Amino acid sequence: MIYKEIVLKYNSRLDDKDLFTIRLFNESFGENEIKLEHDSNRVIILLKEIDINKLKDVSTRFSSYTDKTIFQDLIHSIEQIKSYGIKGKKRNYVDYNKERKVKGRKKKQAKRSQYYYAQGNAFTKEENKFPDKYVNQIIIGNSENILNNIPD
Repeated sequence: MIYKEIVLKYNSRLDDKDLFTIRLFNESFGENEIKLEHDSNRVIILLKEIDINKLKDVSTRFSSYTDKTIFQDLIHSIEQIKSYGIKGKKRNYVDYNKERKVKGRKKKQAKRSQYYYAQGNAFTKEENKFPDKYVNQIIIGNSENILNNIPD
């Protein structure tokens, strides 16, 4: 799976309480949402899509289990991400801007052409001369009177 990765570094090693809390946190979310991995003094956040309110609730609950600020840092670092898509209640951080699959996309694009909205309309090729006194001017007054003085 593809995840957005965020690394949190700490001065001291993660202790047993930290590791236990990380395991509990991971059990609260699915594989396609968020998971935490770790090594000696780092927590690696693997983020796909998340309900931010659920994340805050779970983080608040588990933050008292550890002496480190893992969950406050986690919330802060995720809230700093400004590029995401919304799908229901969840923020999607991976592939949120990829093109949607459309059957026969190329065929539909060719059929539509660039100016599909103007096809079949009998627009006149004749250009009306715009009066010089109105060019690059700010016109103030009754719009009906002014528009009557301008040719069609």
